[in-house]
Amino acid sequence: MVSRIVTENIAALKEAPQTFESIYRIIKGRFSSERFGEWLENGQVRTMSYFELYDRVDEFSGAATKYGAGGNTRFVGIYLENSVDWVALFWGLLQAGFKPLLLNTRHNISVTNGIIEDMDPVFVVSEDPRVERAITIKDLLEVGKGVKFTQSMANWADEIILITSGSTSKPKIISHSGKTICLQVEMSEDIVKTNQSIQYNAKLDIHNLAFLPFYHIFGLIATLMWFMFFGRCFVFLPKYDAQSIQYVCKRLGVTHFFAIPLVWNKTVASLEREVAKQGKTEKFNKAIRFSNKLQNIFPLLGPVFVRRVLFKKVRRQLMGERPTFLISGGGFISPGTLEVLNGLGYSIYSGYGLTECGVLCVELSRKAQFRCGTSTGKIFSNVAYKISESGELLIPKDHSMNGIYVDGKFTEFTDEYYPTNDLVNIDETGRLHIIGRLDDVIIGPNGENISPEQIESVIDKGSFTAAAMINAQVNGASDKEMVLVLSDDGSMGAFEKASSLRSGYNSIDLLTMSERPVKVLNLIGKMPENFKGIDRKALASSLESGSLFATDCVRPTDEEVTRTRTAEYAELIGKVCDVFAEVLGVERSTITETSNFISLGGESMQYVELLSKVSTECGRQINMTETPLITPMAIADYLIEQNKETKE
Repeated sequence: MVSRIVTENIAALKEAPQTFESIYRIIKGRFSSERFGEWLENGQVRTMSYFELYDRVDEFSGAATKYGAGGNTRFVGIYLENSVDWVALFWGLLQAGFKPLLLNTRHNISVTNGIIEDMDPVFVVSEDPRVERAITIKDLLEVGKGVKFTQSMANWADEIILITSGSTSKPKIISHSGKTICLQVEMSEDIVKTNQSIQYNAKLDIHNLAFLPFYHIFGLIATLMWFMFFGRCFVFLPKYDAQSIQYVCKRLGVTHFFAIPLVWNKTVASLEREVAKQGKTEKFNKAIRFSNKLQNIFPLLGPVFVRRVLFKKVRRQLMGERPTFLISGGGFISPGTLEVLNGLGYSIYSGYGLTECGVLCVELSRKAQFRCGTSTGKIFSNVAYKISESGELLIPKDHSMNGIYVDGKFTEFTDEYYPTNDLVNIDETGRLHIIGRLDDVIIGPNGENISPEQIESVIDKGSFTAAAMINAQVNGASDKEMVLVLSDDGSMGAFEKASSLRSGYNSIDLLTMSERPVKVLNLIGKMPENFKGIDRKALASSLESGSLFATDCVRPTDEEVTRTRTAEYAELIGKVCDVFAEVLGVERSTITETSNFISLGGESMQYVELLSKVSTECGRQINMTETPLITPMAIADYLIEQNKETKE
C-alpha cells in the first residue's frame, strides 16, 4: 500500500511544475486523517493529523500576510527547534508568498543576528528574545486572529534559504528553488525500489524521530520532505539530551531515527563502556560479529532474529525494541560504530550530501557487510555526476543551489558543475566512498591523500574522550606534520591514562608508515567542534596559536604502566597533588593525577613556585624541562625517572 502511494506521488510530482506548491498540493491531496505528529506534553501524548496540520498552515499564512505587509524583502526567518509549528510555519510562509530563512539555532547568537542584518527579513519567528526582529508563535497567531486565509489569497513563493553549519569560519547563505527540492523528493524513488524498509514496516506504522534540525539539509530532505511525501508520522522531542531521546524512543515507539555520526559514535561509546564495566566486552564483540554474519547470510530474516532474540534485552535498554531503520549523514562514521549498531539489529545506513546540493546517496544494501563498511551507497540515478582528475566529486547544476547571498546580495551559481570539495572513490560495485574534505585531507610523505577520519576510526583511544588527526606545526616543530591529539577531561587516573596511551600507540602500529602521526599530544579539555564533530582546522589553529595547550606524549613502557599502581607512586602523586592545590589556592579534593596546571589558571611564576615546592616536599631536585610538566602524573614520572638514572 505504502509503496503504491509513494510511486504514485512521485509520478504525479514529475508531471507537475517543479515547485514547492506542487509538493504541498500532492501531499494535501493524498493524506488527511493520517497522523502527522506525536509529542509529549506534561507527560501526556499529544497528536496532530495531516488535516489539522493544513489548518495550522493556513493560520500561519493569514498571520504572516497581515504582520509582514509592507516589508522591504520577502524573507521571513524561522529560528525554532523542530515541532509541528515549525512545519506548519514553513509551508504557511511559502503559501503566503514569503521566503523562509531557515536559521540555525546552534549558531552563536551574534552569528544569527549578523545573518538577520544582512538578509533583512520582514520578521523572525522565535521564542528567543535575543534574536533581532523576533516575534513568538503565540504573538504572531494573535496578530492573525480574524484573518480567514483562503486559497484565492495564496501567492506561493518558490525559494528557501539554508545556512551552512559553520564548519567554515563564516556560514554560507544558500538559496534553493522548488525545482531542486522536487528533484530531491523524486530521488526517493531509488530508495523505495532498492530497500522498502525506509517507508514500510509490517504494520505500516512508521514513527520517524524528528531529531535532525529541519534547517539542516539532511533533516529537511531525508526526514521532513521524504516522509511527508510518504504520509508518515513524525515524533517530536521535548529536549535533545540523551535521556529524553531514549525515553521518547521507547514511549512513542520510534521506528526510524536519522542523525549525524557524532550521535551514533557517542551512543556506541557509552554502550561499550557499560559492557566493559560488566566485564563482558569479549562476549559482546563475539555476539556482534555473529549477528552481522547471520544478517549477511539471511538479509531478510537475520535482522528479525537479532531484534527478537539475540539482542532483545540490549535493544530494550538502549533505544527500545522498535527502531529498525537508522541513517547516518553529515560526516564520517566509524566502521566500529556501524558494526555494533547493525549487529544489534538497528540496520544503520550511511548517506552523503551537502547543503549546496542536497542528499546525493544512501547505502541501501540489506546485507550487513555493505552497511558496516565505508560506503555511502550509489549516487542516485538522476544525478549525472563527474569526478575531476584530482578525485573531487562534481555535481551538475540541476542538482545544485541557485546561488549564495553575501552581505545580502545574491550571486547566481552558473557553473556547469558544483565542486563539492570532497575527495571520493567509486568502487567496482558503483558505491561512493568519501576519502575526506580537500581542506582536511593530509598529503602524505609519498604524495598520497590521507583521510584523518579513517585514521581516527582505527585509533583505540581507550579512556580518552576524543581523538583527532591534524596537520599542524606545534610544540617546537619546524614545519607542519601529522599530529594525533587525544583529549580527556582531567579525571583519568595514572594507570588508566598510561594504559590508554599504550592502547593508542599499539593501534598506531597497525597503520602504514605514511599514515602514522609524527607526534601524539594530550589535550585536557574539549576539542573545538562544529555540527559535524571535531573541527580539525580550529583545533590545529588553536594549538599553533597557543590558545589551546597540549603536552607531548611518549609510548609508556610496561614498567611505566605497572608502577602507576605501586605504593611509592601513589605516595609521590599525593604529595605533588598537595603542592598543586597549595600553589593554585584551590581545594585539594579538586586536584587529580591528571589535573592540568595551565587549564586551572596557573601562571609562569606559579609554575616556578610549583617545581620549587615539589622539590622541597619530595626531597628531589626538578630541573626546568623543554616540555613543561603540567600534571601531577607528569611530575611524578619525571621524578621517578630522575631517581632511576641517579641510581644507575
